[in-house]
Amino acid sequence: MLIMFLWVLATTFSNAQNLIPNWDANGLTGTGSEANKWGFAASTGGTDWQQANQLGVRYRDVTNVTIEGGETFTGREFLYRWEGSYIGSTMSLGVPLNQGVTTEQGGITLEGGKAYNFTGLFEWINNANPPTYEFVISDAPDGGNRVVTKLYNTSAKEVYKPFEIYFVAPSNGEYYIQLKQISGLNGSQGGLIGLANLNLEETEILTPPTPYLKAGTKSLTVDGTWCWFQDPRALYYKGKKEQTYSGWITHDGKIQVASYNHITGEVKKTTIKEGFQVDDHNNPTFLIRNDGRIMVSYSGHFFGPMRVLVSDNPEDISSFGPEATFGNSVTYANPYQIGEDIYMFYRDGSTWHPSIAISTDGGLSWGAPQTLIKRDAAQKRPYVKYTQDSQGGIHITFTTGHPRQEAANKVYYVYFKDDKFYKADGTLIKDYTGTSSALDIDAGEPEVVYDASNGKGWTWDIALDENENPVILYAAFPDDYNHHYYYAKWDGTQWNNRHIVNSGKWFPQTPSGQNEPEPNYSGGMSVDTNDASTVYLSKQVNGVFEIYKYQTPDEGITWNSEAITKDTPIDMVNVRPVVPRNHKPGVFDVMWMRGQYITYQNYYTSIMYYSPADEVKYYDFGNDSSELDTGAFRVTNQTLFNEEYGFVNTTGLTATDDFQTNKAQTDYVEGTSPAIFKVNLFNGTYTVTVVQGTNTTALSGQSIKANGTTVVTNESSNVGEWKSYTFDINIINGTLELEISNSNGNNNVWVINSLLIETKQLNVNGLNIEEDNISIYEVDDVQLHYATYPISTNPEDISWSSSNENIAVVDANGLVTAVSPGTATIYASLNGGSIEDSCLVTVNAIVTLSDEVTFDFGTATSPLIAGAIRIDDTNELNASYGWTDTSGLYARDRGSSASYPDRDFILSSLDKEFRVFLDNGIYHITTTHGDSQYTHDNMFLLANGENLVNDFSCESGIYITNEFDVTITNRKLDLLIGDQGGGDVNWVWNILRIVKTGTLSGNDKTKGAVEFKLFPNPVNNILNISIGNKDIDKVELYDMLGKKLLEVKNTKFVNLSGFSNGVYILKIHSNDKHVFSKYIVKK
Repeated sequence: MLIMFLWVLATTFSNAQNLIPNWDANGLTGTGSEANKWGFAASTGGTDWQQANQLGVRYRDVTNVTIEGGETFTGREFLYRWEGSYIGSTMSLGVPLNQGVTTEQGGITLEGGKAYNFTGLFEWINNANPPTYEFVISDAPDGGNRVVTKLYNTSAKEVYKPFEIYFVAPSNGEYYIQLKQISGLNGSQGGLIGLANLNLEETEILTPPTPYLKAGTKSLTVDGTWCWFQDPRALYYKGKKEQTYSGWITHDGKIQVASYNHITGEVKKTTIKEGFQVDDHNNPTFLIRNDGRIMVSYSGHFFGPMRVLVSDNPEDISSFGPEATFGNSVTYANPYQIGEDIYMFYRDGSTWHPSIAISTDGGLSWGAPQTLIKRDAAQKRPYVKYTQDSQGGIHITFTTGHPRQEAANKVYYVYFKDDKFYKADGTLIKDYTGTSSALDIDAGEPEVVYDASNGKGWTWDIALDENENPVILYAAFPDDYNHHYYYAKWDGTQWNNRHIVNSGKWFPQTPSGQNEPEPNYSGGMSVDTNDASTVYLSKQVNGVFEIYKYQTPDEGITWNSEAITKDTPIDMVNVRPVVPRNHKPGVFDVMWMRGQYITYQNYYTSIMYYSPADEVKYYDFGNDSSELDTGAFRVTNQTLFNEEYGFVNTTGLTATDDFQTNKAQTDYVEGTSPAIFKVNLFNGTYTVTVVQGTNTTALSGQSIKANGTTVVTNESSNVGEWKSYTFDINIINGTLELEISNSNGNNNVWVINSLLIETKQLNVNGLNIEEDNISIYEVDDVQLHYATYPISTNPEDISWSSSNENIAVVDANGLVTAVSPGTATIYASLNGGSIEDSCLVTVNAIVTLSDEVTFDFGTATSPLIAGAIRIDDTNELNASYGWTDTSGLYARDRGSSASYPDRDFILSSLDKEFRVFLDNGIYHITTTHGDSQYTHDNMFLLANGENLVNDFSCESGIYITNEFDVTITNRKLDLLIGDQGGGDVNWVWNILRIVKTGTLSGNDKTKGAVEFKLFPNPVNNILNISIGNKDIDKVELYDMLGKKLLEVKNTKFVNLSGFSNGVYILKIHSNDKHVFSKYIVKK
């Protein structure tokens, strides 16, 4: 089923007819016995039709009922009644949901590929709080396989509200309309809804609007995701360099860090961990030490220790020292420098309570962890956000627990300084000496900011205003479909909680027919750390989560808003905004995730950033007290060039403000000798506007040169007249120099009021290959990744080459293929080599194993099958065999009570690959799977990308074997094992046996004639396919839920430009009936 787009105001055909004329009971005259005429049935209480005062469906005729907007309706109204205990119950048009009821109407038959518009009126009638209704259009009688859904909130009783739902039918067939009341009933309260004027008409297919990204919005990485309880996820720091640092986890478990240089536009990325647990809770956080070196911290989600690395050099993410660790199953790193020590605030793995560990040597080692905040029992988990003031104190906001587990989840505040806890007004709560004196939530020790009176809460951010008073952002949930954002500010005497906006429901893209496991995952909020009156947030607009900037002039009483994103495609989200800590206005004002997000372990999003100063630079010239234009940088007669902008020499300059109302023009800098104002810019083309004039003096002889070229010549202006001069300039050396002078008269005085520089077209300034050096085996291919800055370029503009093609070759897309052992340097270049970067490739020799080999999976000490090779959870790939990644593997031995040799095994919840180097040939593979204590279900096995064993399971105490044949043509066998969910998320593997049963023609120890290749991968538009000398019969594309999206016959490439970013499965069928499968990434 395709994902459709939803817009209002669809244009219907002039001759369109209503396809459901009887579904609102028009034409019926009976009192109840004719309920089956239009096929409208209820799931509540087992009823299909009842009288007026009972549960079920009925109808009535109404006269002049008000419609929102002022019109009225007269006609037939269809009614349905819910009781409070039936929240989530449904009624369906076109199908009965109850026992033994048949209908004459059934669903409505629609044509695939055609567009339809479903419209009507609905009325909240009585006996309930304001409800929220969900309309569902699906191609399944039970409401599964949803085509489109839309939520409507109500406010006034007995007033009709129009609804309109546009959709495209994905295929020919019957369709059904379902209505759910998902909130608004409490206890025994009832609710009655009325539907009228129902129409379903064919309409024109709408062209999706062009997605809007506010100027200055760019992507920092195409593959990155984060959680919101570990910070700073992004950090601005100006030392010898001026950079913003950020980090994330990719869809396939890479922990990556990046730096963006604001002077050069260079982006550097470093992968600090490959193949880590795939989970958005695992993103890294940053701290710049006093010596400028970068401390990066991350952990798994209930998985392993806290991991801390320190960069080898200041302000440089390219290399790090050894990893320091502490704790186990810890989560949420929040590091702070307090004096000479570094405090790590995090969640403990055994109690799940907020805790601290302290390092006295810059993060190289850590002291014993201590509980900071506690509940009355373990596994009750407060969620915490932190910020620091100028005195080193830590302001903390936290919740009672998880909103999924706490019906009255409150939001609290405490101030922590010098080992003491304080309230916001400075009242001492208690001293802190360690775990025994942790702040006790259940004893009522912390200060309550929000008491859950409007529904359970969840904290999102904390920051400080200009007086260092705390500001807290939190969400409140009267129900899971309405996430209300609040702004709580301490005014010096009390907390003021102000409503911002209802952001809609949860943002994860719940698969059709499934319940959302995290219904309190809001789109998210973040306070501007430089201006606490500014909040960036994610909210639903037309069913899609968009990023908005909200500002309050009165501490949250009223709000103004501005869209950063609009008209985002329906299958994408914009969520979890964050303002980089210490950011400079106009530079990385906000960052967020954009893409697809199903669960915290199934996602593919990009990290976006909004940096308006990259597009427009505005300089307002005047004195230190003159009013500054919005968005402008102040320039006075003392502003010397500071590596970004300024006068080269300020001698003889004067700053003046005529103090008139036209603030943009009446302040200026003047001089008599020529002066040069310099601005560093990326290379490219810019439109430059200079304003000159005063309220007190007539000017003449005003002249300006831009990088040596005269752009203004001998201009003059009268008193009170301001002249504006605009010109384009091409920057090729990273600098704009304006020489301002007076060529004659008027004591040679020149003035400048303002300078506006607008980006017209940027050029590529540099190129980085993400991989500095890689090590592969002689049978491997590896895809190199690159980034150009400050803008992207077409892949075909990049030239790739190898220093030694006898060692490794590289194709036009950066795919490196090993040839023989040794080293080679791979180069990527632009503009004939004037822009270049390189990667060192080391090719290692392999040693193929014998024609018959057995691997016994288990612990390092469990019994070993005679003649077998022991494999535990630490056996990384060597020249002959091993795991390509060992993170997340666990070795188990059930002991003598279990049967031998099946008692020991390896298991994991992550997809893992085990590789064996073999001579080319035909092999019979046998695998054994089982566990004496647990059932493992929904497992799968891929051999060299081909899905040979799918969806197999083993009951507790039952051991199963899989057998299949594999043809090895490139001297390696890659076995990928994974679990697709079900009752247990772990796969289990006991034994692997490999026996050669046939040979290939030619030399078995060379690469065979058949090699399955996809390139480039990740792919932007065209994906090329090669399976050697085999012919391709057909190519199929599937999403991660197994739904076929595309089938193409007799092709060697697939155009993926029309598909969303994400992970897909590609299956290639050859004419000789081989099937090759591989994951691909669309970016």
